[in-house]
Amino acid sequence: MSDGDAAVRLRPRARLIRTLGFELISSEIVAVIELVKNSYDADATLVLVRLIDPAEAGAGCLEIWDDGHGMSEETLRSTWLEIATPYRKYARHSEVRRRRVLGEKGIGRLAVGRLGRQLELVSRRRDGQEAVLKIDWSVFDDENTYLDEIPIVWGVQDPTVFRNGGDAEQAFGDRLDPREGYDHGTLVRMSPLVKTWDESSITELHRALSRLVPASPDRSLSHLPSTTDFRIFLDLPSEYQSHSGEVQSAEELARPRYRLLGTVDADGRATLVYRGPGIDAEQTIEKVLWKPARGQTLACGPVTLDIRVWDRDTEGLGLAGRELTDFRRLLDQAAGVSIYRDAFRVMPYGERGNDWLGLDGRRVQNPTLRLSNNQIVGQIFISADTNPELRDQTNREGLMSGAARDDLKDVVIAAIAELETRRFDVRPRREQATKKPGGLFGRFDMAPVQEAVHRRLPKGDALIEVIDDKAQDITEGVDEVKEQLARFSRMATLGTLIDRVIHEARTAVANINNTARFALRDLQKEMYTPTEKVGLAQDGFRDVERQAGVVGLLVHRIEPFGGRRRGRPKLVELNAAVVDGLAVLDADLRVNGVNAEVLGKDIHVTADPAEIQEIVVNLVQNAIYWVSTLPDGEPRQVIVELARVESGAVTLTVSDSGPGVPPEAREHIFEPYYSRRPNGVGLGLSIVGGVVTDYYDGELELLDSGSLGGASFRATLRRRIG
Repeated sequence: MSDGDAAVRLRPRARLIRTLGFELISSEIVAVIELVKNSYDADATLVLVRLIDPAEAGAGCLEIWDDGHGMSEETLRSTWLEIATPYRKYARHSEVRRRRVLGEKGIGRLAVGRLGRQLELVSRRRDGQEAVLKIDWSVFDDENTYLDEIPIVWGVQDPTVFRNGGDAEQAFGDRLDPREGYDHGTLVRMSPLVKTWDESSITELHRALSRLVPASPDRSLSHLPSTTDFRIFLDLPSEYQSHSGEVQSAEELARPRYRLLGTVDADGRATLVYRGPGIDAEQTIEKVLWKPARGQTLACGPVTLDIRVWDRDTEGLGLAGRELTDFRRLLDQAAGVSIYRDAFRVMPYGERGNDWLGLDGRRVQNPTLRLSNNQIVGQIFISADTNPELRDQTNREGLMSGAARDDLKDVVIAAIAELETRRFDVRPRREQATKKPGGLFGRFDMAPVQEAVHRRLPKGDALIEVIDDKAQDITEGVDEVKEQLARFSRMATLGTLIDRVIHEARTAVANINNTARFALRDLQKEMYTPTEKVGLAQDGFRDVERQAGVVGLLVHRIEPFGGRRRGRPKLVELNAAVVDGLAVLDADLRVNGVNAEVLGKDIHVTADPAEIQEIVVNLVQNAIYWVSTLPDGEPRQVIVELARVESGAVTLTVSDSGPGVPPEAREHIFEPYYSRRPNGVGLGLSIVGGVVTDYYDGELELLDSGSLGGASFRATLRRRIG
């Protein structure tokens, strides 16, 4: 292939710039934020966003003023006019204040094309001339014009804008300390407007700017970069004066009812401080908050967080009437968990409707314990230097997907779960039905009513017959409900098995297919004698038989959880049923490096195998999670002990070597929806307790101590175990 007589070069058309501006900058709000970020990188202490009437598309003007160090003629020509300049990639800190710069790709300046049809840029460095640049974006829309054919009007002039007594002094007014002088900075003027700015969009702009920099950090977060030397002002037409002035976060949001703040290092170890009702001062939390796979660190890197939470009810807020309505509206506008990189917000996290952590979904699953997105104002702090894998998407709308973003979500959810469990301890709740004598269905027992009626009324009274009939109806109804709940609890346990079974079954089926395909191929080859082919076929059938055995074992594991109607309990070997339950969790045990044993003599009982496996699966699955949080090198063990006691009852005890149940959680551990796991639903122990109490007239207990030093749960079965 010939290279030809001359080199051929790419020659972009002019409209590429317009396309990039609209593709890479997702909205007008993001465009304004990009320009404010440029001011921050230029060491500005003050940014003024001015909207000049009429604020309508095709008219009006939008201006961004700052008092940064400004640009010289050389900087404007060699850096600003170079799209995708690598300048910031190497100059990572600002000139004077040594701020970690926010822009690195060199394309944020394309934001101006989304805001106005023409650009006028005036910039001056102290003691220098003013550099001026003018661009008419409409010429970039011509499909027949190439980029290198577009003339850019630029030059230098004697200072008229940035000088004492100039336009900058009039624009900044008393917002800027006159001792700083008005002889440096940058003005970006965009006119006429591309879009109309109305009440809704201006409210959204004010809200976005108010959260652009974090609220003043707590004293315990003194390591974070400060933004107290960077202020943002809005100057708006008269009809929008309520939004004019310095943009700040609402003072009311500085006084949450619950607060959790601190750091999580790259190994997942947290040092947090919790403040809330029910404690005298503050509570320090030091623990492994989230455990990556062995030998790995969090892909996202270390994280600092400040989570503020409110109860939205009248009692929780301590407000009523108009005040309550106003604060709820304020909370609606500010709620969400925002991410700040080097003290500047990463869009769109924390925007209205952006529930990037899935908090509302967690609350639907567990409304008693979990928090919804509209109860939280959270701030997550990262840095370009310490969190290099958390990179922005090209359009400035969120972080790139991958392990780093996934790890960030996991560690923040784990931190929120710490706050949720402490909030649960002090929140008033109704007495749980499962705490009543006789378990969940004890309250439906009509026997005491029947006995009282029979004692007081003469035999044959019509009321006795009515009550007896109704008691029979209730008993039959309770039996039906028990059957349905049993089916649902089996389904809940089955849900934890499906992924494992599908994975293992697919592997077995793939092996069967490969064996059959290779066997057929070999049997067609003439190089093999008939005797050799018989041997090949026998080997293939043996492989198929082994894989079929794997599939059969999988079916055996999940068969007790099928949706068929239960029959009568049958005679089963308790040890075998427990081993089958552990086999269901075999993959979890292997992945987490957990050794599981079954201790105790063979015990034969009359029971439903599915119910026994429900108990085992839920208790052992819980144990696996907690021992997996142990540091590398510590033993990860789970023991299931079986025994028949003198009364004839059977005990099934699951002990682990994990961290155990802390004292503050022991009184809540059996309450439905209470969970100390970050994404736990809190129904595992409730399911086990329901099975043990309602079907076996027993109880589920958390023992004071276990054989392995961690948590130890004992299920006692008294009925249907003859």
